[in-house]
Amino acid sequence: MIENHKYQPSPIKLYLPFMMFLGTLILTSINWALFYFWKVKIAQSLIVNTIIAGICLLILAIQIVHKSLINYIKSLLLTFDIQHMLVIPAEINEFTGKRKVNATTQTYNSYLYQSYGEYKDNKLYICIRLPINIAAAKLLDDNLNKLRESIVSQNPDYSFTGFERQGYYLISEGTK
Repeated sequence: MIENHKYQPSPIKLYLPFMMFLGTLILTSINWALFYFWKVKIAQSLIVNTIIAGICLLILAIQIVHKSLINYIKSLLLTFDIQHMLVIPAEINEFTGKRKVNATTQTYNSYLYQSYGEYKDNKLYICIRLPINIAAAKLLDDNLNKLRESIVSQNPDYSFTGFERQGYYLISEGTK
């Protein structure tokens, strides 16, 4: 049984450090290009970039100290796998060669990108965002068994509970 007071689904916890790192990388590249090619001095942008880089390094140091960096990387890889296992590709019209617009599939896929997996304290949480659209929710129900079997086979050290609804998420908890 999942205890509500212990784990609350929050994809921002998973994605924030990664997004900050990418933002820092992009800002650094822009600053370098502006300075190198056009000899433009950008003091304000450099200061903001330095602050964001410092925050990224602080988050990295905290994760290393708490020994959660490896779990964070494993969580990102698992999230990528979950999203790619469940995504429904767009259908292509045979006559025109263009994509068919299917609102249900688009809704399903857009909610799918809010789903993630997280390794935390010898536990593995699989959090699947529930679509509001009923037809998209039926598509998700059809694919949940396939996802669960795949996750169980990839992580044989964990024993998983069934998916339980908690707010807008279906959560399965795996315990070592």
